[in-house]
Amino acid sequence: MSAEDMTTVCLEPGCGETFQGVTELRLHKKASHSSVVCDICGMSMMRTSLKQHLVTHEDETRLFPCSFPGCLHSYTTVRLIAFPVHLNYK
Repeated sequence: MSAEDMTTVCLEPGCGETFQGVTELRLHKKASHSSVVCDICGMSMMRTSLKQHLVTHEDETRLFPCSFPGCLHSYTTVRLIAFPVHLNYK
């Protein structure tokens, strides 16, 4: 019997869904349980981005404020200011 033939259970708190095989479980976990919320600002993001995001809270004086009118974003590097996040500010 291979790992793909066995029924697996998601052990994430509050889930408990069952899957036919490890591959289905991995896909479920990636789609359903990979986002986290920052305890400091409440922003939701992928788990893999949390460490990089937390840097923005370490030293607020190192942040570069956006110069776009009405934008309240700040960035950890100057090059990110040019990133096209202002599509919603039309």
